[in-house]
Amino acid sequence: EHAQTKDPLVWMALIKKHQVTVWNSVPAMMEMLLATCKEEQFPSIRLVISGGDYLIPESAKKIFSVFPGVRLVNVGGPTETTLWNIYHDVTPEEAESGIIPYGKPISNTQYFLLNDVMEQVPVGVVGMMYCGGIGITAGYLKDEKQTAEKYVMSQYSDAPIYCTGDLGKYNENGEIIFMGRSDKQIKINGKRIELNGINEILRRFDGVRNSVVKLGSNQKTIFGYYIADTELDESAIKQFMLSYLPQYMIPQNIIRLDAIPLTANGKLDQAALPETVTENKTVPEKHDADLAETTVVTICRELLGNDMVNVDSNFFISGGNSLLALRFLTKIQEQLGVTMTMTDIFTSNSLRDWCEIIRTRQPAKSE
Repeated sequence: EHAQTKDPLVWMALIKKHQVTVWNSVPAMMEMLLATCKEEQFPSIRLVISGGDYLIPESAKKIFSVFPGVRLVNVGGPTETTLWNIYHDVTPEEAESGIIPYGKPISNTQYFLLNDVMEQVPVGVVGMMYCGGIGITAGYLKDEKQTAEKYVMSQYSDAPIYCTGDLGKYNENGEIIFMGRSDKQIKINGKRIELNGINEILRRFDGVRNSVVKLGSNQKTIFGYYIADTELDESAIKQFMLSYLPQYMIPQNIIRLDAIPLTANGKLDQAALPETVTENKTVPEKHDADLAETTVVTICRELLGNDMVNVDSNFFISGGNSLLALRFLTKIQEQLGVTMTMTDIFTSNSLRDWCEIIRTRQPAKSE
């Protein structure tokens, strides 16, 4: 079933059954596996390929522990360059040091770190990443303006090179160290997200006069802010945005402001945008909640940092993700002695559905 494709317990069983030798995924999926397998090892895995997002050193250290003798390769490259065009063989020493290079380009591919006047930067100086080589695509279909902006000519290539929007610097070994994005385009769990596009949809909601969207300081949470004459229903805003955007692009927290904060020179003051809801507006339950509901809602409010969550909330629309779902499963097992799976999580729509599953699996009370 489709839901089982997102269940780490299913992945673990498949690795053992088929003696899988190669794992290839975005880091977030590997982190789900690592969080589930605990201290268990999988010696059949000889190669782990991680791409699509930043591989954190802590995950790399755990990979070397769970897969003894494994070769760990960090890969990267935007869609516009036919995906992977840069790689790095990660060592246990690099994982321990806390710095994992982005790497060096593959064969028939070039990377250039250029400054504002399209000159290469020296070692240690941050520049914009440009890609060249046979993998470069022709441009964006029916979008000549964006093609002209992103595919540019330079003194380093006879053909156009692609501006990735990523920042990087060279280390002493000539490898590129990733230094973040230069624009409002970000990646969360391997998915490319354009904050301006999210803000455009938020601004369309009836009653919103102005809005802004930002990535939280944890680099994982999307915050939406709006100006309106009255407080608007946050769940209604999210449902509206789901009509235009995939679930992973919906802001986990949408906050009403009296005014958009500005700096002294009139620009948006990102630092002044709050990352917590100051009002503690707990939604009352519509009936007397039983142990299952009380426990589920309490755990989810704690995990999501949102006291507005109630039994009718959707975990993922309220800010949840796969890693938080794994923590939920652990807490339910600890507090109620009930085993749920990721398949249960992804085939159910609300916390109320989860409560029903828990009730059917709770140990019968002795008379």
